[in-house]
Amino acid sequence: MFKFLENTINFDKIRNIFPMNNQQIGKIIQERRDYLNLTQKDVAEMAGITFKSISEIELGIRNPTIHTLNRVLDVLGLDLSVQIKSMN
Repeated sequence: MFKFLENTINFDKIRNIFPMNNQQIGKIIQERRDYLNLTQKDVAEMAGITFKSISEIELGIRNPTIHTLNRVLDVLGLDLSVQIKSMN
């Protein structure tokens, strides 16, 4: 039923569930990283992902898994909050 939670999220396809798209999430991550004076390399190393991944997430061209997104947000001191509501 919620198989998309286990796989890569394509925010364009599930816009009704997630109010933000990849570019908005990337901008939040970039602004928070800049605020904390961290480089993309710093965040990538702390989150256990590649530099290319964090760069593409910030640019909004990568659809991160929830697990990856949660790790990046954790490094930045942010929380992932998912609200599921009925579409009736």
